[in-house]
Amino acid sequence: MSVAPVAARSPIKVNKCDPMLKMTTYPVGYVPAYYPYGGPYFWTDIYGYRYTQAPLSRNAFLAIDYVNRSAVPIRSIEFGLVANGRLVAEVRDVGTFSPGAEIKHEFGLNPNVFPIQTGLPKCVPLHVLFQDGTRWKNPRLPALERSIYTR
Repeated sequence: MSVAPVAARSPIKVNKCDPMLKMTTYPVGYVPAYYPYGGPYFWTDIYGYRYTQAPLSRNAFLAIDYVNRSAVPIRSIEFGLVANGRLVAEVRDVGTFSPGAEIKHEFGLNPNVFPIQTGLPKCVPLHVLFQDGTRWKNPRLPALERSIYTR
């Protein structure tokens, strides 16, 4: 397993980052992101902590429209939801994301993320695992917010 050199730009281009609360319909063109069957979804994130992602529901979710702008297919991506300059949640997408492909996925969010207030939310790629085993880590990670981890 090798680490890709830190690129000047992210291998992910985020076209849209839209956290939503209590929606009755999902945005058109988006599909649910990866979520394992049979239990909570957690992983050890880029900060070294166990993060648990909320299941997708109409109560609170995050819609992300993004493109793999690298030359290599991607196997998994971790995003941080940043609002008012603070990391308020993380989500992880798993699959095969081809170069140039536009992906429109919905992720579960903890409703406690809201209200986001006046800050424009940003979905920041934190970590990418490529199909060939190389990895990319954001050289400008948002500051760690321990309050986002379940106890």
